[in-house]
Amino acid sequence: MGKARGAPGARGRKMLALVCINASNMACHSVYSVLASFFPQAAHAKGLTAEPIGLVFAIFAAVVFVSAPLAAPMLSQHGKRQIYVAGLATVSSATIAFAFADHIDNPTAYLWWCILLRCVQGF
Repeated sequence: MGKARGAPGARGRKMLALVCINASNMACHSVYSVLASFFPQAAHAKGLTAEPIGLVFAIFAAVVFVSAPLAAPMLSQHGKRQIYVAGLATVSSATIAFAFADHIDNPTAYLWWCILLRCVQGF
């Protein structure tokens, strides 16, 4: 008569997991979008020109492109959930560390700190 179902509450847990995954993805991508609204002005105030500012944005996409093929073996070896949670923790840590870039007065050190953190975010 009726369809066979899993354990009671299994559907609710799956729905909650789906909502959490989508919310965390939205938060991550929002952070990347917000950076474009203030970073060029902040970096220019630190003494950087347009080229290094563009490099900070471009390095993220380059690292994503280079590191993407590494994801498949890591997913098979460690599992989707572990890799996803580790990735969120890494991106969150790098994003929080990005807030401290404002305290760096040396333009070269500021640039390398931002490049390093964007590489970590992209990986």
